[in-house]
Amino acid sequence: MTAAKQMPGKPAAEMFDDIPVLQRKWRAALKPGERLPRYEDVMLGSLGRLADHIALLKHDGALELSRSGRYVQKWLGEERWDIPVAELSPDCATALSEAAASALAAGRPHQASAHCVRDGMVRTYDLLALPTSSRWGATLVGVYVNERGAQYNLLDAIFSSTDDAVVSLATLRDAGGRPFDLQVVHHNRSAGELLKVASGSLLWRRIGEGSTLLASPEVMEFLLKAVSGGRGEQLEIESEGRYLRLSATAFADVVSLTISDVTALKRRDASFRLLFDNNPMPMWVFDAQTKQFLSVNDAAVQHYGYSRATFLRMKLHEIWPEDEWDSHAEALERVGDAYHSSRNWRHLRADGSEIEVLTFGRRVAFDDRDGYLVAVVDITERRKAEARIAYMAHHDGLTDLPNRAHFQERLKQALGQADGKRVGVLYIDLDLFKNINDSFGHPVGDRLLKQVAERLTAAVRGANLAARLGGDEFAVILAADVSPNEASACASLLIDMLKAPYDLDGQEMVIGASIGIALSPGDGTTPEELMRNADMAL
Repeated sequence: MTAAKQMPGKPAAEMFDDIPVLQRKWRAALKPGERLPRYEDVMLGSLGRLADHIALLKHDGALELSRSGRYVQKWLGEERWDIPVAELSPDCATALSEAAASALAAGRPHQASAHCVRDGMVRTYDLLALPTSSRWGATLVGVYVNERGAQYNLLDAIFSSTDDAVVSLATLRDAGGRPFDLQVVHHNRSAGELLKVASGSLLWRRIGEGSTLLASPEVMEFLLKAVSGGRGEQLEIESEGRYLRLSATAFADVVSLTISDVTALKRRDASFRLLFDNNPMPMWVFDAQTKQFLSVNDAAVQHYGYSRATFLRMKLHEIWPEDEWDSHAEALERVGDAYHSSRNWRHLRADGSEIEVLTFGRRVAFDDRDGYLVAVVDITERRKAEARIAYMAHHDGLTDLPNRAHFQERLKQALGQADGKRVGVLYIDLDLFKNINDSFGHPVGDRLLKQVAERLTAAVRGANLAARLGGDEFAVILAADVSPNEASACASLLIDMLKAPYDLDGQEMVIGASIGIALSPGDGTTPEELMRNADMAL
């Protein structure tokens, strides 16, 4: 196993200093009454060297990489800007999506870690997502990225090689024709070094009369068995602190003996086992021919819910949904020495639940069998994060009502389907809300807005839609073919409903509402015209 290496970037100690600096900068930029600080106050001006480690993400329905520093570009393997995050490498896309979604949902910086795979190297990165508002309307998230420290190669232990010693032996037989000893007829320099004898001093000597490891009863029995059996044999022994692997093949009375010093391999195998067994990523090795699981690590056992014994009795297709058996099998037929997912796959856990995953693998020799070492990245949460981001792009973060962008989109859709029928817009402005907000504080004001939203949601149903436009302004779409009298009656009902007392922390509070009405086509045929005229009618 190669020694751990440091990826170019800032040292780990310096990196850990950066995170609290950025967190303090975000908090300092947050002004009273604002949910998020402004992008300009956090990301511009004084970032200095930190700018190289920042990925700027914009979300407006879908998450997009707007800008990236030089370090981030190396991490992504991508220098382009203004591209969907989904087009980035899957491991980086997962890390950025989940960190951004968590920061946006919480409304504050979110620190996370991510495991990324590059050419068999596993690296761990720390991420800090900083959500900000923008004067252009979209929410921007700055994500700081830096490697935590060491990186390691899981496959070096399997693909290492050592110098071999080669010895040719002639069989000696007794009067009865039974083999009883062997004579050295040739050996290479590595054999002399391994057996610690002078060059040529072993030639034509009987091994049973010598003092090398070849004279040990265990090795002698092994060689005589190879002669008698007429087939290849293998033996592993420990000698003077070294692990040696002996392979013997008999050709009549001539035996070809290969001795490999596998001490380094044994130690590397132990290191591989340590990294494999304790790796936080689910990993397994499966047989390339039978597709049976040969080994699974603790993370796979925990993540999938099968016991280790159950896993090792299973074959790959047993964790695939039946409707993906054929596509999985076809993909495996095209696999070479190394592969990574060209698409998302579904896997079955022991409890029957499904997860979406990406897989990365490489052909390996495992316990003398041809197999594949596979690392699994679960992107189920990434998919959920993408859904959350899409939802948040169209809904108000405080009240969960549709926001202005969603309202305008639905109003445009309703007008397009109206076919000459009326579509109504009710523009609602809350009376006395500012007095309560100023007197009792923003937390009380926020709870009042939530209760207003609950009443609107209960009252506005079917194809109609209630939305929060911002501050204490709300609006309703009346998508059915409504008359002026029906729209006026609906507005009166909403006013009566909204002016009913509110219970906030045991205190009864009363507000009012003013509603402006606009009906298509008389008051406008576009969303902008209807909303403007409804606002003017207040």
